Amino acid sequence: MVGPIVVKVGGDGFAVERRQAIAADIARLAGVAQVIVVHGGGPQLDHAAARVGLHTHKIAGRRVTSDAVLREAVREWRGRMSSSWVCALAEWGIRAVGISGMDAGF
Repeated sequence: MVGPIVVKVGGDGFAVERRQAIAADIARLAGVAQVIVVHGGGPQLDHAAARVGLHTHKIAGRRVTSDAVLREAVREWRGRMSSSWVCALAEWGIRAVGISGMDAGF
C-alpha cells in the first residue's frame, strides 16, 4: 500500500453534491493508499461569522482572524464541517476520524 497521500479539499467542496463526489474519489484512492483529508472552509466561516454578527477581515486576500472569529472557526470547521466529511466518508465504507490542529498538539 502506498501512503500517506494528503488530499486538500477547499471550502467549495463542502456542497453536498460535491462532497459526495469527492468522498467517492477518496474511497477509491483509499483502496491503494492511506489518505489524509485536509479541508478548508473560508466561505463557510465567513457565513458563520456573519450569522453571529462578526466581520471577517482580510488583507491582500488573507484572513486576519480575531479571537472571536477564531472561536467561530473552531465551531464551524471542527464541528459541522469535519463531522460532515467523516459521515460522507463513512457512507463509502471509509473509517474516518476528524481531528483539528488543537488535538494532540498538532
